[in-house]
Amino acid sequence: MDSDLYSIAEIPPLPSPLEDHQPEPQSPLPSTPRPRLHCPDPACGNTFAGPQQLKRHLFLLRHLPCCTYCPYWPCTWRGNHLKFFLNHLIRWECGPYPERKQREIYDQDTILEGILSGRYTVEEATRQALALVSEKARVLGLEEEWKDLWGRSRNRQETVGRTYPYWNMMDIFLRM
Repeated sequence: MDSDLYSIAEIPPLPSPLEDHQPEPQSPLPSTPRPRLHCPDPACGNTFAGPQQLKRHLFLLRHLPCCTYCPYWPCTWRGNHLKFFLNHLIRWECGPYPERKQREIYDQDTILEGILSGRYTVEEATRQALALVSEKARVLGLEEEWKDLWGRSRNRQETVGRTYPYWNMMDIFLRM
């Protein structure tokens, strides 16, 4: 009966996890960082890890005017970021979330692709976007309210992506 059982000496020891671990071979070439994208505006000089950061920079850091507006009268809100627009709609209870064409001043994707593809410079894109903003203001009858075509103070970084049109709303109500 004892012969059927293995003796302790016959059981092979389990390998230690440290003995089996082989260090990974080192690459003969040092890892090189991915190339960074540069802002196409020569006066800017900022660099970015990817295209999404560059697109965000072009809109939110004042290279292009606001591309979204609140279509509900008498609101004069304008901005570039949909998150801020949604916050505006909720806070001021302007109305339901509108379709893209109802809230769009100009097609930001077309302008961005033109810049990123090199079809035109940031300066040319800015002129084109400002012309589109001016035309939209004329069509909507908001030339006076949108006389600042940028839709924000270009010198105030803390207003990135939003404006404070609520100050102007009092003027609208007082004129009624």
